[in-house]
This record gives sequence, C-alpha cells and structure tokens, in this order.
Amino acid sequence: MMDLVRTGRPDEAVRTLELLERAGRDPGGALRDWVAVWYPERTGPPVARGGRRGFDVLRDLLATGARGPAVRGAEEVLGTCPMEGDALESLTAALAALVYADRADLAARWSQPLLEQTTAHCDPVWLGLFAAVRGETLLRQGDPAAAAECVRTALSHIPWQDWGVAIGIPLGTMIAAKTALGMTECVIRYLAVPIPEAVFQTPAGLHYRAARAEFRRTSGNVEQALADYRECGALMRRWNIDLPGLVAWRIGAGEALLALGRPAEAAALAREHLELVGSAPSRTRGLALRLLALSGPAEQRNRLLEEASAVLRETGDPREVDHTGRETTAAPPTPPARALLSDAEYKVAELAARGLSNRQISSRLYITVSTVEQHLTRIYRKLGATRRNQLPEFLETVPR
Repeated sequence: MMDLVRTGRPDEAVRTLELLERAGRDPGGALRDWVAVWYPERTGPPVARGGRRGFDVLRDLLATGARGPAVRGAEEVLGTCPMEGDALESLTAALAALVYADRADLAARWSQPLLEQTTAHCDPVWLGLFAAVRGETLLRQGDPAAAAECVRTALSHIPWQDWGVAIGIPLGTMIAAKTALGMTECVIRYLAVPIPEAVFQTPAGLHYRAARAEFRRTSGNVEQALADYRECGALMRRWNIDLPGLVAWRIGAGEALLALGRPAEAAALAREHLELVGSAPSRTRGLALRLLALSGPAEQRNRLLEEASAVLRETGDPREVDHTGRETTAAPPTPPARALLSDAEYKVAELAARGLSNRQISSRLYITVSTVEQHLTRIYRKLGATRRNQLPEFLETVPR
C-alpha cells in the first residue's frame, strides 16, 4: 500500500485502500490518512484526528491550517522521539510541519542536530531525508548555496528512483537554489530530469512547480511563471490545503504581476497573503510586506519595507530590503573577499560581478561551465552572498 503511494500509482493505491476498508483492515484510518496527505484529490483532503506522531501533526496542519498547534506538536515530537526503529517518518513529518507552518527558523534549528547525529550513524536513508529537509529550510532562510549542498547530499545517499513522487521536494529545492545563485545552465539540466507524472498530483509537485515558476520569472518568461504560480494556487485551494507556508504562490504571482506592470493585482495578492498569515512574525509575512510596498502607494513604501526587513530578521532570514525593495544581506563579510577566495575563485567572482553569464566566464577563462558553477557555489558560501547581483558589494574592485 505505502509503496503504491510512494511510487506514484494513486489509482492502485485508492483501489487497495477501498478493499482494505471494506475488509475492516484500516479501523483507525491510518492508511486513508497516508493517501489523503499525498493525493488529496483522490480521497478528499486530510481530516484532523489528533495524535502524537509527527505524521499526525503534519496531517492536522494540512487539514486545519492551524499553525500554533502544529508548531507545538512538532517540537514536542522532535524533543521526545528517539532516533531509532520507525521514528524516521515521525521526525521528518514533524520537520515538514514546522516548514509548512512557516517556521523554517525552527525547522533549521531542529534539523541541524538530527543531520549531525545521522551522519555519525551513516544510515543513508536517514541522512538523505534529513539533508533534504535541511536544504529546504536553508533555502527559505536565504542561504541557497548551503541549501544546494544539502540537496546534493540527499540525492547522493538515496538513488533518484527510490524517491518516488517525493523527488519533487529535493528537486524543487535544488532548482530554486540554483536559480537564486544565477546558475542558469545548471537549472536547465535539473529541469530536464524526467520525473513521475504523478508528482504533480501531490504536495511535492507544488514545490517543483513553484521552483520552476521562479526560474521562469527570473529568466524573463514572466507569463509562464504567472501561470505556474496560479496553477499552484488553484491546486492548493482545490485540495483544501492553501497554506502560505507550503508554497507562497501569492507572493510569486504578485512579483510576476509587478514585472508585467499590474501593481494593483499584485497588491491584492499581497494583502490576501497577509490576511492568511496574520500578525505573527513569519518569513512569508516579511516577503508579503515587501510585495505590498513595491505595488502600493509610494508614501507607504519606506514604512512597509522597514517592517518587512524587521520581520525577516526576527525569523532568522539574513535578507533585508532597501528603499527600492531590492534584497540585500545584513552586513558585508570580513575579512575582504580577496583574502577569502582563491585566485581562480576571485577571477570567476570578478567576471560574474560584471554581469557575464556562466558560459561567457567559461569561454573567457578557458574552463568548463561546470567548473564555473562549482567556483560560484564556493564563492557564495565563503562570502555569505545569496544572489549573483550582490557580488560587487563583496569585491574590493570590479574591473570595468
């Protein structure tokens, strides 16, 4: 039954579930819960039932959208569940609940020791799953270089074919991370990786679709990006799991609308998002405030941008926004970039700061595109940068 769900065979999974239910072999509804979380359109959305496992917490969050109980329940699971036996599902589900409750800061805090302990025990499946969750939390906290490294670890410890429909999560994280790092050629290669069609019937497909939308938006294919974000929203509403912390589709769609010169529509989505998340600090609240600032009246812009930066700092996101709405990091690194980078890395950083593409840098320095991407990954990590357009801030001189 679980294998049918995991490997992307929802029709067979639903038929099997119905047979088991008729035979009275799912009295507590655990199997139905499993199918409902992964394929909400096939069985109807998850139903809150309570319980003390990590999966119970995640299921109830998806069913009710109540963030407070989900955060408390997830932290209780993570603080008491021993790392043995069948605890892996409970622990990873609890971490996912924190992420989807828009508390990536807490998920990052809990995932780090779990990943360290798992690394010591060298269990590849545990290591792969915890690394994947850790990667998503780091991405949401504004560290795409570290996120990409975590996902690379995850994909190296669990073969691609063994992920099943869940592959949409680490693959989406990697695509989003590489997009943020400006590694266009790398993103294109990851988008070319074939994935099961059933992925798009699951929440994992939302991760992938949103990451693809962001790449399209930053690459200039804004109409396609807007369509992807809107499809995320349509699915989440149809499945009755429209959680801002699952996929913040309104913010992505709003940014696309801004690029298309439709600020009133963007502002409406920002306000809708803010109404959903409430006044409690959260990463997506900060991003929604930024969107509202850029799409609303000019006299409110500075106040909203300052509030957005304050919320992002409070939730552990190092990004801030200046008076134009451009994302920045809180402070430049020390010592100077020239002392942190190798000669080869510094040459790549200089050319990237001047606006050259990875392929142009490859031709200029007579190295492969893959080598350029590897250098850039190390450069971002060493400098603490999260965007290609931040590199000039970290270099002492940028040749013209």
